[in-house]
Amino acid sequence: MQLGALRLPRPPDSWYRLHGRPEPGAQPQSIPSAIPHPQATPACGRPLIAGGIDPCTREIIAAESGGNVRASYPSAQRPFGLGQLTYENRVMLGRELGINPDTTDYSEQLRLMEAYISRRYGSPCAALAFRQTHITRNGSHWY
Repeated sequence: MQLGALRLPRPPDSWYRLHGRPEPGAQPQSIPSAIPHPQATPACGRPLIAGGIDPCTREIIAAESGGNVRASYPSAQRPFGLGQLTYENRVMLGRELGINPDTTDYSEQLRLMEAYISRRYGSPCAALAFRQTHITRNGSHWY
């Protein structure tokens, strides 16, 4: 069998958004050469870059889970998913939004994370600023 003949399944649309790549067949978009600093972003919380996620949310996801919807951390609070939300927060917000707290769907986890950030911090950039100034004993940041 030739490698060129090997066909892999197409990744889900969320993969393209997460990696800032256009979906197959999509029109090319121009991507800003420089992403502004979070405090310099007047429209924080709005999609500002390709992929539909603002830079502050993208930075939190990268730091918390690396974009892995199955990321978890062994602790009593059972943090899980893109934003490493605790089980308690996932259940509470999931009930309100009609989302299973253990979902591995990228867009549903993003909705849970956005709801958590909105309630606790008001905006993704405020959450990122808080995260950058709060460090645990082992040197990791949290929000």
